[in-house]
Amino acid sequence: MLMARFFCWEIGLNVPKGGYHIVSCTPRGQSYGAAHADLSIVRQDSRFDQLQKVLIAANRAVAHINPTDVDHSVDADVLISAIDLVESLIQTHIYAANGLKLVDAMDRPNNRM
Repeated sequence: MLMARFFCWEIGLNVPKGGYHIVSCTPRGQSYGAAHADLSIVRQDSRFDQLQKVLIAANRAVAHINPTDVDHSVDADVLISAIDLVESLIQTHIYAANGLKLVDAMDRPNNRM
């Protein structure tokens, strides 16, 4: 969840503190050529709602004050769907924006767990 949150910030998508909706923000990855994701296009993806749930849960997990704040409704299906969307966004807004391919990075030796 936290990596999804990190990569979304890199391409200009964020759920503000205490918020419940993804908003557009300044991409933190501008310095290395990451492209800003168009929120209106990302919203049209069938996995958008799952991504939003994951980002909300990630915020709560990072900034929890009460133990109940860590509880969330993100099950494996929601998480995998959100990760698939984030992977697609990484390819288009970070790698392709720089003339590269994510698959090439993933195929590097010692890059698998």
